[in-house]
Amino acid sequence: MDTRISTLIESVENKAKAIYSYPEIFVSAGGSSAGILAAITALPEGRILVARNCRKAVFDAMSLTRRNVRYLYPEEIYPGSFIYGGIEPDRVEERLKNHGEIKAVVITSPTPEGVLSDVELLADICHEYGAVLIVDESLGAHLPYHEDFPTSAIFLGADVVIHDLSRTLPAREQSALVFVNTEMELTRKIKVALDTYSPDNVEEEFLTNMQDCLDWAFREEDAFTEYLNVLAEFREKFAQIDGLRLMGRDLCGTKGIYDLDEGRLCFRKDGVTGIALGDFLRDEQGIALDGAGISHVIIPTPIRITRNDFRKIYKALLATAGMPKYQSRKEYTRKQMEQISLLAVAKTGKEYRDFIYVYPPGCPVIAPGEIYTKEKKEQITDLIDKGAEIAIWERYFS
Repeated sequence: MDTRISTLIESVENKAKAIYSYPEIFVSAGGSSAGILAAITALPEGRILVARNCRKAVFDAMSLTRRNVRYLYPEEIYPGSFIYGGIEPDRVEERLKNHGEIKAVVITSPTPEGVLSDVELLADICHEYGAVLIVDESLGAHLPYHEDFPTSAIFLGADVVIHDLSRTLPAREQSALVFVNTEMELTRKIKVALDTYSPDNVEEEFLTNMQDCLDWAFREEDAFTEYLNVLAEFREKFAQIDGLRLMGRDLCGTKGIYDLDEGRLCFRKDGVTGIALGDFLRDEQGIALDGAGISHVIIPTPIRITRNDFRKIYKALLATAGMPKYQSRKEYTRKQMEQISLLAVAKTGKEYRDFIYVYPPGCPVIAPGEIYTKEKKEQITDLIDKGAEIAIWERYFS
């Protein structure tokens, strides 16, 4: 790598350490996905306990590094919704107590819907049993910048935390930071892994933009205060729209939900799939989405969102009143027919050896080591019926 670029990366990392008062912070020019891959690659030998609602990058990292995995299954907030609660600390403790071969725990907090787990307690439990806690906090890069946001995992004892500066802060795509707060050997290995997974052609402008983003966030506390005030005003309006359900803080204390990032606007609409709602908001109303699941949509609110942007979202949500109710499909695409045929001949009761992903939200509906049951087959068929894209690996069925 060019000396000038290496020096600039070091400058960004030093600025970040000063801003966050953190021991080790590394730039990931390959985005948060490269940060996750580096963190998992650097882990010592042993089994890893992975939250089942982690995003695809986590499962890709497990596959690429050929890790032995056990799964944590957070509870769905609403049955069949693919909206998951937090990670229950007592369940993590039970697994670590009974399975000494587990050397690391990987969770996502906040989730795409804004759900945060009790990271501080999870970190204490992991450390008691000698395990490393990795938190994918890609959607929470803004959390350290205002006391009224939920507390960031970087201040709660997690060993490795990944931030994506482009999701809520004004940085370019692929701008990410990896926070490391653990023993030196793991820190060294993460640094080596990041060097391996980083692109060779990192641009000077890219790094300068990261530096400017950190400077802006550090200086502009008033911008965060204004954002929170406008967000609270419009969340109140959104919650009053007939037929729409907006996830809120009333869920805290249930389903493992320790806190909620209210900037993640998660809506459900009575009698309408999330995919149909997402298509309507995106294609007909011009609303940017952060995901459209089977039962819900997620509308992002980056810190620099304007009052006019919120008004546009409000008008678009009002326009959903006339949407038709969901009806089972009578016609399928050729790809859907092939998938349904494949599912029909597959034998149940066997351990699956690969992933079947559902898009949206992009997480696996079945993963290696899980049993392919009749119920799972029916669930996948229902997802296809509702318009989800399913990625099925045929080698399992051969």
